[in-house]
Amino acid sequence: MNDLNIEKSKCSFLKFMAILIPLVIVISYAFFTDNGIREKEMIFHLENTSYINLITDNNDYINSTNIGCTNTDAIDQEAKKKTFKIKTGNNKHNLTYDLSLCELTLSSKLQVPEFKWQLTKDDAVINEGNFDTYSDSINLASGLIIESNSVQEYELKVWLEETEENKSIDNKGIFSGKISFNLVD
Repeated sequence: MNDLNIEKSKCSFLKFMAILIPLVIVISYAFFTDNGIREKEMIFHLENTSYINLITDNNDYINSTNIGCTNTDAIDQEAKKKTFKIKTGNNKHNLTYDLSLCELTLSSKLQVPEFKWQLTKDDAVINEGNFDTYSDSINLASGLIIESNSVQEYELKVWLEETEENKSIDNKGIFSGKISFNLVD
């Protein structure tokens, strides 16, 4: 009878081991496989996260309540100006972005070809235009590239260019717009 109990115990032990060993293998495989997938997803996410920031004062807005005519020789002194910076962090690649002027508010007196804007970087003109076709936003520049850990400083000027027709007229108007950027894929 004692031999029968030993045989039953051996049989029970073997059954238990037959269930336990595959269970441990399956759980270990699932654990290490799942961890590997999460780690790859996390690395992919971190590698593709980009840091870029717009640095301005006055909540990104450029505005004026009293824009008058400016002689072309005095644009640098008399134009309304907004200086802002685009700053990047430790990105693994260069970033491409667009700049725009949105949330525009423009009095009807300024919706003319003589009301102009100019975007400069390092005293070089990047782009320029006017406000004669009024909409709620204007694309200032597209496809700008910035390297990792760098800062680019821009200046946006707006002015009402003086002409023979408008220099004697009171063209003072109201203008407001928000500088914004969009990261391009």
